[in-house]
Amino acid sequence: MLRGLPRGAGDRTEGEPALHPGSEPSLLLPQQARTLSVGGDGVSTTVGVIGAGSFGTIIAGLLLRNGESVLVWGRDATILSELSRKGTNRRYLPDYELPGRPEVTTSAAELSQRCDLLFCVLPAKAVRAFMADFGDHARTDQILVSCTKGLEYEGLVRMTEVIEAETPVRKVGALSGPNLAKEIARGTPSAAVIASSFDEVIEEVRGVLNSDRFRLLGCYDPVGVEFCGAIKNIYAIASGAAHGLGYGLNAAAFLLTRALREMAGFAERFGARPETFSGLAGTGDLIATAMSPLSRNFRFGRFIAEGKTSGEALEAVGQTVEGYHTVEAVYRFLQRHEIRMPIVEAVHAVVHREVPIGEAVAALLSIDARFESEIYR
Repeated sequence: MLRGLPRGAGDRTEGEPALHPGSEPSLLLPQQARTLSVGGDGVSTTVGVIGAGSFGTIIAGLLLRNGESVLVWGRDATILSELSRKGTNRRYLPDYELPGRPEVTTSAAELSQRCDLLFCVLPAKAVRAFMADFGDHARTDQILVSCTKGLEYEGLVRMTEVIEAETPVRKVGALSGPNLAKEIARGTPSAAVIASSFDEVIEEVRGVLNSDRFRLLGCYDPVGVEFCGAIKNIYAIASGAAHGLGYGLNAAAFLLTRALREMAGFAERFGARPETFSGLAGTGDLIATAMSPLSRNFRFGRFIAEGKTSGEALEAVGQTVEGYHTVEAVYRFLQRHEIRMPIVEAVHAVVHREVPIGEAVAALLSIDARFESEIYR
């Protein structure tokens, strides 16, 4: 049943739980799903999913498969009604049926009242507005996990930073990795990382999502995981463009090797750990997103190579292309701070038709160096 309760008002309280003291990343062994047990007023058995797009639907399906009760928040009453009545979302995943029926709501107040653990799966540009509303109802004892692979346009603000700024929630995390929604929908084995400074966040998220088909590993580097998830979308556009121009896997491998080093060097300026970029959130996500026609960013780049304008390519993809927005944000940051990132600069120039795409890709694949180490300086 679709719910739409009136918005209430709640007083925010400040809470500053201690961060985990460990300095090394943790890879946790797979475990069986267990009952959610966060919250100070008893046990909540309903998990919230914020967003009813393709990956929001996937998260809801993974939770239902593990026996969790799920409440999905969304704006589109038609999609929500279909999810609750039929367990399908034909607009975003036409061939997928959830292994159960989630409850649905359009009320942030109800979502907060009923859920101690929530997953935010909104486009980056929509997160702050939602959190500003949700923050009026949120509690300090809740856990909120961002599944959004994007950054805010101004200042390169990460999504967990937006959550902390707009809500009293402090136990936050970021879920990321090589997770193409349509592959997960088909039941193919997948893995992801849940990154947080709090052990409780890692344990609770693994408890409700980890399964034989979806392995979830812990990590104490949310900064690195979020930057990996956002910036690799830019490189997926470059890879899609190279594919559209007819370049083979050898050229793609060279391009993506450079991309990984470029991405890591940039994110380390913000405190990201170098080892994160060789894991699932870095190398893993880059391979999946930059090599698969299932990737929106890859398809966007390929459409650009075929001669479409950015607007036409966005329309052809039909869903949010985070890399299109992220490249603008990162490029502006580079200009302000006089930092060089050749692949980001090339993608920005191509998207804005400042340089012919063939010329831009050819320049990236050409090198004037004797040693490989010279390329990555």
